[in-house]
Amino acid sequence: LGHAADWFAAQDRIDDAVRHLLRAGRDDDAAELMLRNAETWFFPRGEAAIYLKFGEELSGRVVGPALAFSLAYSAALCGDQAGVNRWLDVCEASGTCATVVPGWHNFRSAVLCVRAGFGMSDAESARSVVIVRHALALETEGGGAGHPTVRAALGAMLARDGRFDEAATLLLDLWSSPRDRKAWPPSLVVQGAGTLMISLVEAGRGEECDRVMREAAPLADTVER
Repeated sequence: LGHAADWFAAQDRIDDAVRHLLRAGRDDDAAELMLRNAETWFFPRGEAAIYLKFGEELSGRVVGPALAFSLAYSAALCGDQAGVNRWLDVCEASGTCATVVPGWHNFRSAVLCVRAGFGMSDAESARSVVIVRHALALETEGGGAGHPTVRAALGAMLARDGRFDEAATLLLDLWSSPRDRKAWPPSLVVQGAGTLMISLVEAGRGEECDRVMREAAPLADTVER
């Protein structure tokens, strides 16, 4: 089974490689392979559900904070709110201020951002705005720009709370920086564009919405294909 896992990994069949490592009882190697390929293999292929399933099969002792965070994100992609909170709880229980989440400057900020965005209900929208503002303060402490997701999340939470004009102004500022936007994953760009356009429509800013729609259309077409 171990040799089979190596062969599948060499053929870029990462899901089959992980599956065989799990069958072989090599949970440590399976967890390492999952984490190393989460952003480059599983999520770009739309395989968040199988990634989440693999996580459920792992022994708890091998799930560190970084893997727990990626499993929480995969639960978010699958619309599994309970899974988001459960894996974030695991993440927080084992993480420290020194824990590194790729792309983020602050571990706590990453956890708060995902919990507010995907682990809370619409009825908690006002509280989610407060939480993401705190995440933004942590992420930009010291004057850095921080992870782009945290500002996009604040815009989304403002929209969720019905504060569409505030959301539109914040998100339009993010959208109007093509250089920064190119550094985002396509999923974040499309998601941000959707939230921005809804906010612009609700705020009565139709002309700006038309402009964003024209600019976002080519990427949306590519993602859809």
